[in-house]
Amino acid sequence: MRKNNRSIGRKFMLTFAIITILSSILYCTSFYFIAMGIIDKNVMPQFDEVLHTSSRDIYRGLDNTQALQLIKGRETSRFAVESYLTKKVEEFHLHTAYILDIQEDKAVVVGANKDSVMKIGDELDIQEAMNVQDPGKQKISELYRDQYGIHKTAYTRLSGSNAVLAVGMDATFIKEKEEEILWTGLAIMALVIVIALIAAYLNSQRIVKPLKKLAAVTTSMAQGDLSQRITITGRDEIAELATSFQTMIDELKEMITKVQSSSHGVIQGSDQIYQSVNTFQQLIEHSGSSMLEVEKGSTVIAGGGGRRERPRYGGNFGRNSTYRRLFSRGN
Repeated sequence: MRKNNRSIGRKFMLTFAIITILSSILYCTSFYFIAMGIIDKNVMPQFDEVLHTSSRDIYRGLDNTQALQLIKGRETSRFAVESYLTKKVEEFHLHTAYILDIQEDKAVVVGANKDSVMKIGDELDIQEAMNVQDPGKQKISELYRDQYGIHKTAYTRLSGSNAVLAVGMDATFIKEKEEEILWTGLAIMALVIVIALIAAYLNSQRIVKPLKKLAAVTTSMAQGDLSQRITITGRDEIAELATSFQTMIDELKEMITKVQSSSHGVIQGSDQIYQSVNTFQQLIEHSGSSMLEVEKGSTVIAGGGGRRERPRYGGNFGRNSTYRRLFSRGN
């Protein structure tokens, strides 16, 4: 396990993966915020412009007396107010238009256009934009979500009451676009990471496999096998290293061949020297034997005094050629 953790391929993959993931996260984050910036800069101002224009026109055309009577609970004014709001919603292509009675901790719907998702008596959460102080003044809310969906609403204070005229546009598609942009960025990031990891794996194998071949050849050489051939193609540094390694193997083979030839010559010379030594040793041994015989012959001659009689040849003396030569020289 420790060997695998120290693998060059694993280190390369890990480094490349970290760089790729960080780069992809940076790209995805940048892509998301740039897209959101485009929406905030181009789409949201159009929303605000439509809400501002439509709510101002609706407020000016609204019968404030009938609106106040509707707030007080007089049903006779409901039809006229709802018909007016329905007409204006269709005219400005709005999502809804309604009148809210602002109380201490809630806002109650007292009138709305015909097809509004909000019904009479529905209670809404208080929005910051609802707190309009001066009659005729207008505030536009931020994008918000409630039980009826995602909206952006303009609120205008009605004269003579705490009620406000609310004109809203459905902003669901903006959130959908935001989520689509987010998921698109994540998908691109995941795709880039997968492609990068595959490329990193292939490149790491392209580097590691030749090194493994070199390691295998080195192991075989360490065991005495010099018949290995390195077959690595390419023009990169790994191929150059393999070529140099193969050249080293060839030169090593040639050097070993020369050493073996020299060793064979040395062995032959040693055999000749050994034979010469043996011959010399035999000569020495033979010379020693001859000296002993000469010594014996000298003793015999010395024992004979000055007699001229030719001694009788017998025994070893008569049969030994050395003694014969010595005796002949004496006479």
